[in-house]
Amino acid sequence: MRKLVVIPFLALAAVPAIALGGTTPADRTKATADCAAQLSAMGAATFQQTYAPSGNARSAMAKCIARFSLIENANVKNAAKDCRTEQSQMSAADFAKKYNANANGHNAFGKCVSTKAKALSKADVQATVGAAKTCKAERKDPNFASAHGGQSFAQFYGKGSANAFGQCVKTKSKQSP
Repeated sequence: MRKLVVIPFLALAAVPAIALGGTTPADRTKATADCAAQLSAMGAATFQQTYAPSGNARSAMAKCIARFSLIENANVKNAAKDCRTEQSQMSAADFAKKYNANANGHNAFGKCVSTKAKALSKADVQATVGAAKTCKAERKDPNFASAHGGQSFAQFYGKGSANAFGQCVKTKSKQSP
């Protein structure tokens, strides 16, 4: 009898995970490159503080990849939307010429999406690295508490979370997922 009750609940619990897991292997590959770039730019200690302060380097990379897979997926969708709009405002020949399409012009849309998605991804990585540098400076600032209503860095950004530094980076980078 217990099995009959537990199985439907497990199935229901899996539905949101499936619905949210709409990323592709290509998104994961791009996310891995994004995270490697962040690790290189931030340094290992700051990278780990951003993504897994109580974990190890492997868990920090895994959390970064999970987060940036969602961001990459959103970047591709946004780029496709922008390209559809741009394509509707131009002649087919001009669109193909702008994106250096092959002779039959059939790959112009793909090149448009790829170009725009790469630019969005680069901006996301730069925003995260810049936010980490800003948060690192804020955390070291001796006047932080006086500028933030007497709250320490951990109190101001932590708000019940053990990862105040990661919350600071997320807030300052303005990334939704």
